[in-house]
Amino acid sequence: MLRMRISESFPPGIRTVSIIGMSKNAGKTTLFNQLLQEYGEGKRVVGLVSAGVDGEKFDVWNALPKPAVLPHPGSLVATSKQAIEEAEARFEIIEKVKDSSIGQEVLLARTLRSGAVKLIGNPSRRDLRRVLQAFRTYRTEVNLIDGAYNRIASADPSFTDGMLLVAGASYHPSLPLLLDHLRDLIFQFTLPSLTPGPWIASALPDLERGNAVFLPSPEAEPLALDYPFRGDWVRQSLKGTGKREGAYLFLPGACTPSVLDQIMEMSLLPHLVLFDPTKWFVRGGKGAAYLQRGGKIAVLRPVRLLGIGVNPFSPDGYTWDGEEMLVRVKELSRTTPVFDVVRGRLEK
Repeated sequence: MLRMRISESFPPGIRTVSIIGMSKNAGKTTLFNQLLQEYGEGKRVVGLVSAGVDGEKFDVWNALPKPAVLPHPGSLVATSKQAIEEAEARFEIIEKVKDSSIGQEVLLARTLRSGAVKLIGNPSRRDLRRVLQAFRTYRTEVNLIDGAYNRIASADPSFTDGMLLVAGASYHPSLPLLLDHLRDLIFQFTLPSLTPGPWIASALPDLERGNAVFLPSPEAEPLALDYPFRGDWVRQSLKGTGKREGAYLFLPGACTPSVLDQIMEMSLLPHLVLFDPTKWFVRGGKGAAYLQRGGKIAVLRPVRLLGIGVNPFSPDGYTWDGEEMLVRVKELSRTTPVFDVVRGRLEK
């Protein structure tokens, strides 16, 4: 277990936290258990759920042993009926939160005796919302979401208060390659919120119907566009709409590399607005290039990046210099806390 207390670095009001690993075996479960231990020591009622599979005894890819998920007595878990039956922990079944007709049957259960349990059965945003609503009904004080390998949807700010990102040596033998990807993720999850204004309301009706919305200026009438864009639809649709500085383009769904390439063909780049950072799917520094050309990117609902965990050990047998990794990641993260999930170091 880590010697530091990660939860003490969180700002006030954090109730639901998603933990996302950049790769398999990054150290996510170690961090998950650290938080679970901290909240257990504080006698907090914790809700546990996974967007993938966590707590399995062996990795399905390489057959190596995996750390167990160990809920403390009083904590709630949402997992499959089979996982409850096979768990070393003992539970009191509270209710069924998902029927087998729409996937694995998922039960909500209260832990009576600590022990290992596998968390499984809630892969979608709808599943997670359903479980978190059940947690609220039974008055959990803190909820932990195992975001699984690269499941960024579990950081959706409509149901989480913040996220932790875990970068491990298992990502690739090359630390520079990991840092390149991590730079993109930090860019994504620190996208700023759009400055509130009454003109935003004029874009919302079309946006909620699944259309993109172009505003030549805050005072102008909104122009609804079919989305996803097809061919050179952006350029054709925006002809004669007053291409000037101060325009806004709201996207209702994912911003992919092809979508951004179309937008970047405009002579003056608009202020690009997404629902939230989980809708950003652009890598390779293209977001920074958009800003350098004078464009801006914002979100209607920002994500709180609470911290970044690093793990210099890989199950493939190689190890990075832990101190160098901590320093290099801290250089990228700036004000975001960074901690070594194995050695217990914390850099604020």
